[in-house]
Parts: sequence; C-alpha cells; structure tokens
Amino acid sequence: MLTETGPRGVVADVDESAPGLKPQDPGPDALRYSTGIRTAHYLYVEHASNEVELYDMDVDPGQLTNVAGRRAYAADQRALARVLDRMRNCRGRSCSAPMPRALQSP
Repeated sequence: MLTETGPRGVVADVDESAPGLKPQDPGPDALRYSTGIRTAHYLYVEHASNEVELYDMDVDPGQLTNVAGRRAYAADQRALARVLDRMRNCRGRSCSAPMPRALQSP
C-alpha cells in the first residue's frame, strides 16, 4: 500500500482536487511531505526532509523503534526504497507490479 501526505492545501480537499504531481517530480518534494510503502511486515517512509523511517511491524506494531539504517534491515530497506521509487509516479499496470519476493509474506 502506498502512503502519502503533503501540505494541507494538497491533502485537505476531500475531492482531491489539488494540483497533481507530474511524472518528472521524483522523490519527496515540497508537495509531498512524506511518501511510504506499507507491506504485511514493514512500514517504510521517506520524508521531504530526507529523513527515513522503517518499522518492523511484526516486532513493533506501535511503530516506536525506527530501524532505518540498521545493518540487519539494510537489504529490506533497499528493496522497499526501490518499490517506493517505482510506485511514486506509476500509472496503469505498472502500479500493480508484484512485490519483490524478499518482501512478500510467507
């Protein structure tokens, strides 16, 4: 699941009529305060401030311990970052590409 938040003027409209993002707008920017990806196991979020959050929802469902940058999670963090990059501005069928095997639930 893709998550995204932005300035009040962008996300407050119930009808989502705020300006859309253009495909050439890669990564976090002023219109997106944070974007993330939620899997059965992880929540991974990149902020416009360049901060990164990664939570192992199996052991920390309350999201109290950010494990981003920890060696034990490095491979999964890289995989989640790649998925988020792909999903950020996807269109059509590319939005439903399968999750990498390493990130799929058993």
